[in-house]
Amino acid sequence: MRKLGKERARRVYTINDESRYLIVENVPALGVTKELLDLFSVHGKIEEYGFIDDHDHDRLTDVYWLKFRSLPEARVAKRKADDSVFFHSVLAVRYAPQFESKLDVIEKLRDRQHTHVRLGIHLNARRMTESQPSSMQLHSSESIVAMIRQIHTRLAEHSNEAPALSRPGNRPTSRRRI
Repeated sequence: MRKLGKERARRVYTINDESRYLIVENVPALGVTKELLDLFSVHGKIEEYGFIDDHDHDRLTDVYWLKFRSLPEARVAKRKADDSVFFHSVLAVRYAPQFESKLDVIEKLRDRQHTHVRLGIHLNARRMTESQPSSMQLHSSESIVAMIRQIHTRLAEHSNEAPALSRPGNRPTSRRRI
């Protein structure tokens, strides 16, 4: 368990690591689901949530998963709620890309790609002229599918770290729509 207020190493997340899905660990098993949703809904709309019952945790705590409407909302919620105190318990919040479907991954990659193109982020942006070809061209659907295969391969390699899910499609077992 992490100690509150203690300096810790910074972690850099790639687009493959980030997700609209978050896993919230160390939630007191006091039936505080509504309060947990209230805490996280300040940072963005929660589309779905659920309880992960087969996750390895203390019997006095619960583990929840949350699905936010967008990645930036989930990013802010993770940053604000991680290591925060909730009912005298320090929450541990992490991304859960293993719950994403292939469509979620495609959407995430395309959104990131369009953001970079829109902001004009590329090497030597000031030196490029209109006569030179752009270094930031949109990927074809074949290259996106190849990226998704790489992501799924990496997730399969690290599947022993992910909680076991009994339902096909890599989605948590218990679901509630808001």
